[in-house]
Amino acid sequence: MKFPFSSRDLQALASLRKAILKQKEWEATHEDPLNRKRREGIEKDIDRRFNAVMDNIGEDGRDRMVRALNRFLELAEQKALTAYRKEDGTYELVNPREEPKGPT
Repeated sequence: MKFPFSSRDLQALASLRKAILKQKEWEATHEDPLNRKRREGIEKDIDRRFNAVMDNIGEDGRDRMVRALNRFLELAEQKALTAYRKEDGTYELVNPREEPKGPT
């Protein structure tokens, strides 16, 4: 026996499924604004704290700090692993001898 509202219910479920899939696709390609604001706040705090440290150490200390940071960045570039984001939102490390399979 066919129920009188079953076709409308199926259409509503199909529309809901489509909306959920569109939302998941959007979330995979766009950053959450709250996370972006938090990260920007953390970056500003780090910048403020770093500038305070640099202001309070002498010229010799500044030179040593800049050399140490430069060395750290050189090592990070040499030793860092690259990851790419898969379609399901998870990340996979790239073998250094292989080309990345997607956007990094």
